[in-house]
Amino acid sequence: MVITILYASYRKIRGRIAYEVYSNESVENNPQSSGVQEVNREEVSSDVYSHQRAVRIGRENGYVFVTRRSRRKGDDSTEPFIKVWLVCDRHGERASTATVRRAGSKKIGCPFKLEGEYQENTGDWKLTVKDDSHNHDPSQHLEILENLLSSKKYVYYTREDPATNIVEEIFFVHPKSFEMWRTFPHVLMIDATYKTNMYRLPFVQVVGVTSTHQSFCIAHAFISKEREENFVWVLLQIKAMLQKCMEPRVIVTDRDKALMNACDKIFPDCSKNLCRWHIHENIAKHCRASFTDEDWANFKYSWSVLCESPTPDIYQYNFNRLYERLSCGLPCACRLASIEATGGRIPLDALDVFWRKLDLKPSFVDDENVDVDKVLGQVRNKIISEPNQVKRSMLSRITGVVFPSKSNKKAPVVQKDTRGRPTLKKQQQRKQDVARNSSFTGSQQSKCDPTRHSSCIASQDSIQASSVIQHRRPTKGKGKQPQDDNAYLGFPLIMGKDAVNNINCFKDSIPSVFHPYISQIQDVNPDGNCGFRSVALGLGLNENRWLFIRQQLLQEMDNKEEWWRTVFDRVAFQEYDMLRHTIDWQDVKAAPVSRWMSMPYTGLLIAQRFGVIVHLLSIAGNQTFFPLWFGPNVHAQHQTVSLVHVNRAHFIHVKLDGDFPIPTPNAL
Repeated sequence: MVITILYASYRKIRGRIAYEVYSNESVENNPQSSGVQEVNREEVSSDVYSHQRAVRIGRENGYVFVTRRSRRKGDDSTEPFIKVWLVCDRHGERASTATVRRAGSKKIGCPFKLEGEYQENTGDWKLTVKDDSHNHDPSQHLEILENLLSSKKYVYYTREDPATNIVEEIFFVHPKSFEMWRTFPHVLMIDATYKTNMYRLPFVQVVGVTSTHQSFCIAHAFISKEREENFVWVLLQIKAMLQKCMEPRVIVTDRDKALMNACDKIFPDCSKNLCRWHIHENIAKHCRASFTDEDWANFKYSWSVLCESPTPDIYQYNFNRLYERLSCGLPCACRLASIEATGGRIPLDALDVFWRKLDLKPSFVDDENVDVDKVLGQVRNKIISEPNQVKRSMLSRITGVVFPSKSNKKAPVVQKDTRGRPTLKKQQQRKQDVARNSSFTGSQQSKCDPTRHSSCIASQDSIQASSVIQHRRPTKGKGKQPQDDNAYLGFPLIMGKDAVNNINCFKDSIPSVFHPYISQIQDVNPDGNCGFRSVALGLGLNENRWLFIRQQLLQEMDNKEEWWRTVFDRVAFQEYDMLRHTIDWQDVKAAPVSRWMSMPYTGLLIAQRFGVIVHLLSIAGNQTFFPLWFGPNVHAQHQTVSLVHVNRAHFIHVKLDGDFPIPTPNAL
């Protein structure tokens, strides 16, 4: 008995393929014209033979057939099949477009249908084409891909659905990538892209990193779904190929839970990190709308500084600064999510006292008795020790406080034509006028002459504009005055809201006498090179030129070693060598404490090397450094570089303008 399955000369009419089954008689009548393939009955091992043969023939011609449904002879699962309905794998309609990304569905409603029915009287299967049309072209891509991978000596694996023989996953590695991978197996970066192929399957890319921070491709994979089991299969192939080589120690992924869980299963001992780019994209997607343009720019800068932190200590410092600016005394969303996941409660100490006050009861006040006699005794002793003029002044003030009716205070003068705050230009002009007329400096300079020690050189245009402003009458109008100055914070020369963060962060570290003269505050990367970065800013360079500053100072010390040894070794034994050691650092990683800028002696080197006046401001004390071997007439314009020492371990740059008070010169 022979079963014959004829696919009619691979008829390709309008992209269609028809399958027909003929009996033995039809083959014997015209065996050559029908293109019959004959199979002996002995080769047929089961009643699914025709189904498997149809699937194979369809695949050879670019189509994949799957079983839509089947029927057995009886209700028992051991009974043989008597009828099978086959359809194209693209039969049916996608349930929802929302599932495309995750499921990778290929259904486009292909109408092709094939029906197989067992003929009990002959013991044969009859296959009938119910609809021979396809609404898509035959696909040869899978065969082409496998041939390409094989011919190019790729290492590749595939996984098929055992029921339909449809390929669900393909994993492949280039030979050179394999060699590179075995050399640098320490870091894996894994990500999946979507809709990049005709099957719309997720495409997984695995990338490695060399010791010189160069990336290279390791492996690629097509997976049918973005589920944990699919990622597990890919990672198992990776692990199997490493054999006895070292397993990865760090894996970087996006926040795909399925992928993260698969990594935990296959590589439980390695560290798992989230990709910074994906984190930034998620922040932009979910948080950008809550920021103004200026606030968003400030946040991105603070975020980049945090991500570039070279050491854990600097990271914690940058994190605390960012947290203080954003948290408003409340736990962040990450911490709240962690508390919720563990079923815990928000601790009260995580909330600022402002948010914990939920009633109208006054706060507790310590009502301890005040020792009036003791305090008055101290006041009396203080007054007695002063000269008579001071005694009268102090007693007058005390009397005015205790007996307001005897106070010599006068009522304020009634203002005329008040229209809100003065304009920014007038506020600046008032500051300049006060500074020029101040008895502190005793300056006799013309209104148009820039101060010799100003940190900026005024252009002729700005000088002329200043003269015009002084004689301009106030305009009469009801327009709103600018509100972008920071006079209310004590820094009237600093313009713009973007400077508020720096003012709030560093104002307590800057001596208050200099606040009215500071026109700019610039923070730098706290990587141990902050002092040299700040000097670069003061010289008009980018802060990343810190290495240039270090090299110039080393050259200054080496070229005039005999002179500088005379200066520094007179202060302390081998001070020259110790100071040179702090400056001699050229590594890209963060500088250790032993290589931080050492003040005050480095200030002398900066002044001499660059021909500038260096101001060092600090709550602990202020100093000025002049060039040791240059007189005041060498440089026509006296440029200044002003540094502020903050938080006991960090330098920033500030710009001083106007007739600002000069700190005491360094004793050397």
